[in-house]
Amino acid sequence: MEKRKSFLTQDVDSFQSAYETNRFFNFFVSKEQQQCCSILASACGRFIFCGLTDGAIIVFSHSTLNQLHVIRGHQGAVRCLFSTRNLLFTGGSDGVVRIWTIGRFRPSSRPLRLHTAAITRFSYDAATSTIFTASKD
Repeated sequence: MEKRKSFLTQDVDSFQSAYETNRFFNFFVSKEQQQCCSILASACGRFIFCGLTDGAIIVFSHSTLNQLHVIRGHQGAVRCLFSTRNLLFTGGSDGVVRIWTIGRFRPSSRPLRLHTAAITRFSYDAATSTIFTASKD
């Protein structure tokens, strides 16, 4: 199997490189950056989201791996990510679920303060518009 390396052309404050082996990408974060603690390829196939320990979400183009946006909204690590074709759901160590409009990357609703402790996992049922969450509380 031939290995190819792809490099993100970003400044020092962003992700430095991506390594590709067939369909597997491993994102490396510079020592100055926060750690990536959650990662998701969007349901629409256009974006890759990386949730960081400082509460930010970095949005990359799926096709070029270039950084497109940085979304901020959580007070602490972004521990889980989920998307539909139009919405991005983020859950954080702050006990909050946020819902963002994909493409515009703006909140589509107020923050949902569902827990007093970190949200560890969640799922969204589109048929009933229900969010299921798991937490440490």
